[in-house]
Amino acid sequence: MFNKNSEQFSDAANKTVDAAYDFLQTSLESIEKLTKIQLNSSKKILDETSQTMKEISCANNPKDLFEKMNKVASNTAEHNASNCRDAYEVLATTQAQLGKMFETYFQNTQQSVAQAVENFSQFNPSKESFANDTFKNWFSSSNPAFDIFNKMASQATEFAANNMQSAATENNVKKPTSAKK
Repeated sequence: MFNKNSEQFSDAANKTVDAAYDFLQTSLESIEKLTKIQLNSSKKILDETSQTMKEISCANNPKDLFEKMNKVASNTAEHNASNCRDAYEVLATTQAQLGKMFETYFQNTQQSVAQAVENFSQFNPSKESFANDTFKNWFSSSNPAFDIFNKMASQATEFAANNMQSAATENNVKKPTSAKK
């Protein structure tokens, strides 16, 4: 009996370590992707700003200057919208992966607790009803909490998607117009 409990404890500990590792790995990959997006964006902005400054310094009349400034504003808005879409994709993917991880972890935890309660009741039959009641209470409380977590994650994803759609719509509607020649 002791060896069986020891194995179950070891198995549960290993699953917890694996879950923590997966969570941290997914988080780090997400941070890495977001950092790459930011670095690429910064490099692009630096290159374009440098090129634009050279072009502006060569502008001979106000009309050329206005057209170049208008082009810079339009490119900046497009790059910002593109970066937001890329960041949203990374965050949505990460949210989905973490949601699956938490769901799997909670299911495994529930199974482990159910097995532990069963083993405990076999070890000490007089405590069976107390253990079963405790497990039932825990199980009934954990499911609504998990449902709330899923709803919050879905709402956050929906909110981000709506913001991305709004930003893309605004970008398409409010593009700066170039000066008439």
